[in-house]
Amino acid sequence: MEKSHEVKEDAHREIGPNHVPKGGTDPSPMEKLLIHSGSSDTFENRLIVKNILDTINMRQQKFRKNGAQELQQKFNPRPKNNYSKPDIMEINKNISEWLFEGDIMLTPKQAYALLAERGGDALATYSSCDQKKRAVQTNPFYFWNPAVAINYTLDIELSSSVASLIDQGVQYWQDNTCLSFKKNANGLNRLRFYQGSGCWSYIGKQASWNSQDISIGSGCNSLGTVTHEIGHALGFYHTQSRYDRDNWLKVDYSNIASNAVYNFEKMTPETETHFNQKYDFGSVMQYNPCETFIHD
Repeated sequence: MEKSHEVKEDAHREIGPNHVPKGGTDPSPMEKLLIHSGSSDTFENRLIVKNILDTINMRQQKFRKNGAQELQQKFNPRPKNNYSKPDIMEINKNISEWLFEGDIMLTPKQAYALLAERGGDALATYSSCDQKKRAVQTNPFYFWNPAVAINYTLDIELSSSVASLIDQGVQYWQDNTCLSFKKNANGLNRLRFYQGSGCWSYIGKQASWNSQDISIGSGCNSLGTVTHEIGHALGFYHTQSRYDRDNWLKVDYSNIASNAVYNFEKMTPETETHFNQKYDFGSVMQYNPCETFIHD
């Protein structure tokens, strides 16, 4: 009982009863980086999610530490392998604390569900969201309807070469799934590609939004990266987050920066589905083994 009480007090101090983080964070510079003009998202949502991710991160560090010397994350370019994607984690280093698994924007509801799944129900008492451990990916609310083409639009500031990569990435998913796409700047629930800060996407369909952004920023101009971010928008997490991943690979936590450990935790059958597909080591959704989450 005493331990539970401490958790609640910590939660209240970090987020507060109105879900607004305490500590005087100046929203102006970061809001410019994270929220594109006309976005259906808000910076208040980003602050809520950041605090939840910070809480998950601290708990995972304590869980994994086991008396070992704490490692500090280093964003250091290392020799690349033959992967076609650039190092997304390095590109996103200035906004990494706001992202889940390095390049995923969560909604508050998704973040609360993730926290509850990882033992943070006390913090979720401050949420106006559904208090159940709602599935993040397996909830049909976040799926796209194969019978309805997914609308997408390209920001006018995107270069013609990046626009071409986006069209190719869209075509890849259309060719390899039962989904279809249509360019439509006014369509409901449209994917809106723009040159933002870094390479990132929301996870799954945001059904209550008119549009959801996919940032294809500086350094993200490769077909692998663009296709990867579209995959997140379609509802796919990183392949190594599959709940059955231990049957296929081993994560060496001793070689991961302590403040990045939570990015390597497995999902559960309640929050992830891979549609009974075999593990694909060459998947466009698989982490590059040389990502800068790795400790030097």
